[in-house]
Amino acid sequence: STWNDPVEGWIDNFNGPVGLMVGVGKGLIRVVRTDPSAIPDNVPVDLVIKVVIIMAWRRGIKTEINTIDIYNCTSNQIKYLTNKGSLDVGMKITEEIPLDNILWKPRTILTTSSFVYYILVLLLHVIPATILDGMMKLYGARSIVLRLYRKVYVVNTFASHFSLNKWTFHNTKWNTAVDNLSADNWKDFGFDYKDLDLHEYYRKAIKGCKFYLLDENVDDLTAAKRHYKRMEWLDKIIKTLFVVFMLWILYKYIATY
Repeated sequence: STWNDPVEGWIDNFNGPVGLMVGVGKGLIRVVRTDPSAIPDNVPVDLVIKVVIIMAWRRGIKTEINTIDIYNCTSNQIKYLTNKGSLDVGMKITEEIPLDNILWKPRTILTTSSFVYYILVLLLHVIPATILDGMMKLYGARSIVLRLYRKVYVVNTFASHFSLNKWTFHNTKWNTAVDNLSADNWKDFGFDYKDLDLHEYYRKAIKGCKFYLLDENVDDLTAAKRHYKRMEWLDKIIKTLFVVFMLWILYKYIATY
């Protein structure tokens, strides 16, 4: 939700972009098959509910009903971020407001290539998940990481038709209906999508995810930030060791010949 219905940042499920946001913020989702330049048409839930109420009221006061009116509750690119822009904003916010106990420093690759996606899924999802599940078994814990990645892969595959293409949904009738509200009704049901600050909205969304979905503290982020820094250093160390290892292999190969 946006402002105050029922409270700013409220959310009660992991469906849609919220699940992706949490997966990326936890450092779990490392690659997504989507068009980085495409514009996701996401609308805050409280605005959708307001539109539903307004349209039901407009339908109810009609004396003659000969047609079926269709109202598209969409942003229609009035205010938007591309998939890449949304990811970049989310990365900055999760550094400022990190989720608790992240598995790795959040970083996600967006690609349209099915071949690149499959290779990266193998390298960044399947292999690490297999190692983590093996370690969890050693400690007597349930191995769930690979199963979780399988669900992520299935969802991304089914949604690829929408995430790889660009869509435009016009909302002229919706805007006209909202603009024609009386002054009294506007106080409770009116809104201007142009006033929505997307960066601040994402910030509230991540705080909402922490508080309402993950049951995490949003007032004291000391421990979460400390763990984020640890994961950041670990990420740098692993990458450095990998580069050194590859250079060593290359040196050995050249020295052999």
